[in-house]
Amino acid sequence: MNMPEVDFLREILDYDPTTGFLTWKARGDHCFSHLKNPSRASKIFNAQFAGREAFTAVGNGYKRGAILNKSYSAHRIAWKIYHGKDPRGQIDHINHNRSDNRISNLREVSHQENHKNLPIRRTNSSGFPGVRWYEKPKRWRAFITSSGKIKYLGSFVEKNDAIRARVTAEQNLGFHENHGATK
Repeated sequence: MNMPEVDFLREILDYDPTTGFLTWKARGDHCFSHLKNPSRASKIFNAQFAGREAFTAVGNGYKRGAILNKSYSAHRIAWKIYHGKDPRGQIDHINHNRSDNRISNLREVSHQENHKNLPIRRTNSSGFPGVRWYEKPKRWRAFITSSGKIKYLGSFVEKNDAIRARVTAEQNLGFHENHGATK
């Protein structure tokens, strides 16, 4: 989705890279020149929104907001304001907190790289990604998925051995150190 030009974004929004918050800037009459009474419209907007946090709606954990009646993700707008350009790929929230839009928590990644920094699934019962207990053989098994393919890493009597195999595979495949952490 094409985002508004960076100059326009910087005209209407402030971005604080240390907190990750976007706030609305006061708007002059020129922003409402298409209306019959631009002065009144700018006064109303500024009284209600200027200096207040923008992009406060939350959907699926991500902050969202609208600009010119189009919805955008706050992390993508923050990236563009800070870097001056559209992100080429996906934006990864390093700490897995989708509403934490501090620039130090955002990184531009490919789809594959983004999947190498996922939080542990809620359905995980072993406490470690890619490690499962199999009752019938009474053994721990380790797996890893990379480039859409599941790779079997082995069957182990001890859980720690299965975890060690998984960690080694993650390191060899370039997984992020936060992969599998809880949110």
